[in-house]
Amino acid sequence: MPLQAVPVSDNLRAAQHVEAAKPASALRLYHFDGCRFCLPFAVGDTAASQMLEDFAARLTAVPHVACRGVSVSARPTIGAASLLPSAADHMQTVRAAASAAQSAADAGPGWALHDTGRDAAQQRVFTLLSALDLLLADATIKANGSFRLVWQPRIELSTSRCVAAEGLLRWRHPTLGEISPGEFIPLSEGKALMPRLTDLVLATALAQMRRWQDASLRLETASVNISAGDLEDDALAGRVERALAAAGVAPGALELEFTETAVMEPDRLQRRLAAVRELGVGIALDDFDAGYSNLTYLRRVPATTVKLDRELVATAAHTARDRTVAEATVSMLRELGLRVVAEGIETEADAATMRESGCDEGQGYLFSPPFEAEAFETWLRTTTTVKRSRN
Repeated sequence: MPLQAVPVSDNLRAAQHVEAAKPASALRLYHFDGCRFCLPFAVGDTAASQMLEDFAARLTAVPHVACRGVSVSARPTIGAASLLPSAADHMQTVRAAASAAQSAADAGPGWALHDTGRDAAQQRVFTLLSALDLLLADATIKANGSFRLVWQPRIELSTSRCVAAEGLLRWRHPTLGEISPGEFIPLSEGKALMPRLTDLVLATALAQMRRWQDASLRLETASVNISAGDLEDDALAGRVERALAAAGVAPGALELEFTETAVMEPDRLQRRLAAVRELGVGIALDDFDAGYSNLTYLRRVPATTVKLDRELVATAAHTARDRTVAEATVSMLRELGLRVVAEGIETEADAATMRESGCDEGQGYLFSPPFEAEAFETWLRTTTTVKRSRN
């Protein structure tokens, strides 16, 4: 928005407060929006830090100011950026200062100078969130491939058959390229977009499972991940039930995965997952190791499958002690009636150790990388037993 000169006599006390505290080198005060103001000033780079420190201290000296009739705490966040030489770039300078102010706000009351790297990161977050919100306005993954599921096989270790597959969400942004789930999943969770994203994944995975079943492909289970936001939703079971009905897939063909770190309140989690389990849907506890917290959650949740943490799998073949820990963990889980899946199998030694330890299934690059849906279908049609290679 265009900057507007602020006549102090006509403005709120917030503007008066900023006007009174401004440095001597500052020029005219401008209104940006809300309780945000723009203040050009003339000072060298070496003196800027001290001037900003003094300015913040003067602003904080008054405990409360009025903003649009509301008394607010005078805890300023100040962002500063160097003025660009071209008049056409002045609004870009203001935008850079606003980015610096956001950096200051993230760190607490105070001030921050514009940082090009942090500014670029903030612009990237804004771009991704805007695109996520737009994409999730649709009920299905579009054919343009922005969102898609890739499928990694889960192999029954005793027979080398593929019995299940995990659907993994991927996102290709039209200008930024492939975006890692490690980047867009936290963004979705932070902005309450995760339930819509999960519903999208459920609908897509179950529709794909229906197609495979209609084609008589031998696949028992499709597994997808759910997030902390989903586990906080009392309507989770209803959402899953509706997705199953829409796709015409039996509940036993679906498994929901979650990690122990996604769980905040085990008692409420237990009720929600019990409702999902009553539908006949499988529940998998992901990234399981032999730690106390995992064992505590295992007692509280109605899991049907446990997926062993990659580190536990990777170290099991190294020493006799590590192998004993892995064997004891698998034995305990199987005694509890749980199906045990070893994740991150990358070597023949990993596979042999997990098989000899009693694991039911293995998943990892030794058997197969994740496939696009069409490639996975071809692979499934042509593979009787899995060749253990890193193709």
